[in-house]
Amino acid sequence: MKNKKKSVLAFIIGLCACNNIFYVFARNNFYLNICAVVCIISLIYIFINEKKRISYYLSQINRSFIFYTLFCLFSIVPALISLYNKTHLLSAFTNGLPLLVLIFIEYFTVICFSDSQENILNGIKYGFIINLIISLIQMLYFKNNAVFSFLYKMFPTPSFQVCGPYSKLFFDQSITTTLKVYFFRAQGLFIETSYFSTFVVGAILIFIYKTRNNYLKIFLSIFSFYLCLISETGNILFILFLLVVLGFISLKRQNFRVRRKMFLIVPLVIIGFVLIAFYAINDDKIMKKVDNLFESANIYDVNNDDRLLTINNGLELIKKYPLGIGYNVTSKLYVNEFPGEKHSYIFSTIIVNFLELGIIGMIFYLIFALKMVIYVLKKGHDDKDILVALSVLGLFLCQATNGINYWNIQYIIILYALLNISYNNLKYEEKVKNENHFIRAEY
Repeated sequence: MKNKKKSVLAFIIGLCACNNIFYVFARNNFYLNICAVVCIISLIYIFINEKKRISYYLSQINRSFIFYTLFCLFSIVPALISLYNKTHLLSAFTNGLPLLVLIFIEYFTVICFSDSQENILNGIKYGFIINLIISLIQMLYFKNNAVFSFLYKMFPTPSFQVCGPYSKLFFDQSITTTLKVYFFRAQGLFIETSYFSTFVVGAILIFIYKTRNNYLKIFLSIFSFYLCLISETGNILFILFLLVVLGFISLKRQNFRVRRKMFLIVPLVIIGFVLIAFYAINDDKIMKKVDNLFESANIYDVNNDDRLLTINNGLELIKKYPLGIGYNVTSKLYVNEFPGEKHSYIFSTIIVNFLELGIIGMIFYLIFALKMVIYVLKKGHDDKDILVALSVLGLFLCQATNGINYWNIQYIIILYALLNISYNNLKYEEKVKNENHFIRAEY
């Protein structure tokens, strides 16, 4: 009975991770997402039913994550030195602490559910499907000259982008406070398209792995590509990159088990892409979107002037504050230093980490972000482990190039914790293998 309850909680964690709009509490710019609430409830369950194993679970947290979060916490020390004459900006550090605590809770909760990893992945699979269904509804509303604003009206947030025809958005008083998009951009259960496309990058391989029905697998994979294509997001290139890397690993490593059905699925998916390409070629609107997609991927294109400007400004701030300005302080400092700029954030998580935590903090971030990925891709032999590692790699690339600040998407930290589980399992296998080899050598 206990295991069944734990399996259900694990499934709900995976399902709730697939959004960043559902919240149960909001104050100023802090939103308590339902995923964090589920993780807190699940952690209470663990403390009640498995309290003897808490110390073991804590020992399973990857040290690079602990060092990174501790460096975020103690970044207030160099920040006090760097901003000695601008201490009013450090209120952002205090405001960011609740999020830092929630990040640790979510990560630790998933570690406690290491024996229910498959259930969390099942939740992600269904969360992926639900996001595509919501995106389809959004698209149908748009094509029928209407606005799907139900989610915003239920959970209004300052940065929620509602997509709809110009006339409808302009005259609908119920959504005048939100950021409005006048052409169709899929966003699923996320506040904007870039967050949704980042989720697709980090979830599509897991969806393919967990879905048994090959027709559903092929159709929804192609549909997710189509949504990213017409939404003019360059993140689709990361999806293609991950599939190419996956194919390369499959060919190079004999111990990586590739299901025979994949030899049927991959050609069908490619055929689907070709059909979409022919459709796009004969549709001027879609071809324009394809042009915009590749323009968004080209950092030297004029449409990316704002992105390049924030990155250059971020590099200038790093030179000015080499010790770091403190966790979560970037936006406030950016507005203070560049008051006339259009954006208040920097389009690169790497630069944000460097600016806020200094070079040592950035190194800890890179170690945490990539160490487990490299190890699992090198040592992993199970489909699940390889696909989780590739998904995390895709999320890292999205963070580095989109400027998604830290872990505002709960899904990212959940997936890193799942990779931590795979990493621990492989480390344990290697330890057992070495011990057996040592025993045989003695005899």
